[in-house]
Amino acid sequence: MQNGGFQSQPLMKLTLLFTLLLLTGFWATNFALYFARMDITPQSVEDYYLGSEEQFKMPRTYQSMLEVTHAHLPMMAFVVLLLTHLLIFAPYSFKTKATFIASGFIFSLLNESAGWLVRFVSPHFAFLKVAGFLGFQGILGFLLVALAMFLIKSPRGEDSASKNYSRADKSGSPDLNKSIPLALLKPGEEGTVVSIHKNSSNSSDLMEMGLTPGTRVKLVKFAPLGDPMQLDVRGYHLSVRRSEAKNILIEREISSN
Repeated sequence: MQNGGFQSQPLMKLTLLFTLLLLTGFWATNFALYFARMDITPQSVEDYYLGSEEQFKMPRTYQSMLEVTHAHLPMMAFVVLLLTHLLIFAPYSFKTKATFIASGFIFSLLNESAGWLVRFVSPHFAFLKVAGFLGFQGILGFLLVALAMFLIKSPRGEDSASKNYSRADKSGSPDLNKSIPLALLKPGEEGTVVSIHKNSSNSSDLMEMGLTPGTRVKLVKFAPLGDPMQLDVRGYHLSVRRSEAKNILIEREISSN
């Protein structure tokens, strides 16, 4: 998985998709459990935790809340950790990733702690329970949809890269018989940059990051979902999307072994 094996291992990709499917079930049943007990009004939260004479509800006890929290904390930690870890390797900006990672953990903690605040501190904290629940479900829903779409639409590997390389042949790039798209490298392989296609929208950005003709590169590994690629360039690690790597021609170093 660390080397992006799901690209060539359909079973790994299938495993990830079924994992997301089960987590989607968790997301849906979490909605059902919440609305079986209360709704999105602060008053319903107060009635659930503090009890209601009109509805013949008893206040939640310390023991029962402790047992629920004890089970919820590791479960939510695992779910948020898994989804946010996968999000790190998805093609989103650093700011977007950081926002959703932080929000996932913050809302999960808020969702769990708000009930304690309502029961043992003040009923005025009831709105925090509603906000925490909706925020947690919203973040969880986004992560599930975003990661599922990324898995389904992931690059097809060498076929798409080879098509891109065929187009590059017509552009007159040097050493075409020995050059391949960077996207075709395997973990551990090295090569030398020959050219960057001029039709690439971010060719100048790639060159500013050190990917200039004559530069040696080594593919360290793929992200867990196969994208981006982690390269060793000029002594530092650089992450490049496979769609960008298809526009970079390199001369692969043939191992003597």
